[in-house]
Amino acid sequence: MSTITAGILITSDGILHNQKSDHISKYLIKELNSLRYNVGKITVVPEQVNVISNELEFMVKNCDLIITVGGMKCSNIYKAIGGIISQELEQSSELVKILEEIREPYDDDDIFIPIQAKILSGYVYPVIHFQRIFILNEKHYKKSFPEILKAHLVQYRQEKSFRKVFRIIKNGNANRDLQEIDKLSNNCVKFEFSKDDKFFIFKISSRELSHMIEFEQKIRNKFNSHKLDVIDDSDVWEIIYASKESHVRNTIENIEKCLKQCGLENIFLSFNGGKDCTVLLHLILVVIKKKYSNFTKPIFCLYVQSDSPFPEQDEFISQCQLYYNLEVVTIKSGIKDALQQTLLKYPHYKACFMGTRRTDPYSSSLQVFQMTDPNWPQIMRVSPLLDWHYSDIWDYLLFYKVPYCKLYDMGYTSLGNTVNTTKNPSLIYHDQFDGKEMYLPAYKLLKETKERNGRDSS
Repeated sequence: MSTITAGILITSDGILHNQKSDHISKYLIKELNSLRYNVGKITVVPEQVNVISNELEFMVKNCDLIITVGGMKCSNIYKAIGGIISQELEQSSELVKILEEIREPYDDDDIFIPIQAKILSGYVYPVIHFQRIFILNEKHYKKSFPEILKAHLVQYRQEKSFRKVFRIIKNGNANRDLQEIDKLSNNCVKFEFSKDDKFFIFKISSRELSHMIEFEQKIRNKFNSHKLDVIDDSDVWEIIYASKESHVRNTIENIEKCLKQCGLENIFLSFNGGKDCTVLLHLILVVIKKKYSNFTKPIFCLYVQSDSPFPEQDEFISQCQLYYNLEVVTIKSGIKDALQQTLLKYPHYKACFMGTRRTDPYSSSLQVFQMTDPNWPQIMRVSPLLDWHYSDIWDYLLFYKVPYCKLYDMGYTSLGNTVNTTKNPSLIYHDQFDGKEMYLPAYKLLKETKERNGRDSS
């Protein structure tokens, strides 16, 4: 993410009518530039819901994130977002509690926000955000930006970095091993070298997962497995574990509950490389790194492969297998038969983690912990992401720099197979300069109800 474009949208009748100067834009431009953000479109619009809606929809397509500052009524921005995503506003008890704690008076309208909106809070007026649209109150923006939003933007601006530590048992020729690894790196990865009495220790890093995977494969081929010890060196685990977001905390707690009740060796993950199970895999690994740091066995993943899989999907699963140290078993059949085969071969398994959300077909009344139906192979289905929204999934993937299948950058929003899945028509976009038709990436989709457009479920 070398260049991130931020849009600035200010709703102010006073600025438009020249009743006051636009100090807000100048302030935000300076702050964003200091954080190495590229400031794209800057616009001031009247405090009218339909005008705000039209401008936001345009800016979402052309900017990576948007900072809006509400004039007399931030509530009009909330209404505009609610209209865009076809969602009614609801009173936020969390927002009420925060405003009361900081002793900030509020109008009733200002505490009604979209259900999927999140709140960044501190000791000043909170920042409301939805899918990289951040709403600041005009009265408080000079405190809310530096004290609350800035830290979020700094983390979001971090470059992707894939890191591991390779410990290779000494074979008596340190210089030769160092030269061999230097040749293998091919300038695509960086590494630091150190040693102790028994090991050569290489700290490897790369900004591209594919380069990291390619290099690790070369390392494994060069040094046989009994001489090689690979340790994940990412620092993101602690950051995620300290998250204050309720949906992240609830998911971590449910994963912990399952692992405590069943044991790590008795669980597996249904993993097809899709966005939801990618988030779930990442969070399971977060818990393992935090609570089971001595556990080094591969996590078992069941990949139920269709007759016509996307090559990009299979490639991504293979990358995850190596990078995350997974044991991936691929079964080309229906999910029921694949589950039966798995439990016949591994009868000790007690629970299967699923990336299911309530918006998935036949999942609206599902429980986080629920046994399979009586006519199915019997195992506990565990769905920790059940109450996540589409926007939550993409906020997590983008904010924490989690690698995901590249099909999503091509306009796919829900992955089936090459026969029943097309790019989401809701993401068609015509370039403003040459009119050329293209597809926006999946994370630009605002309406959760259109997530499965492009999927033929028949």
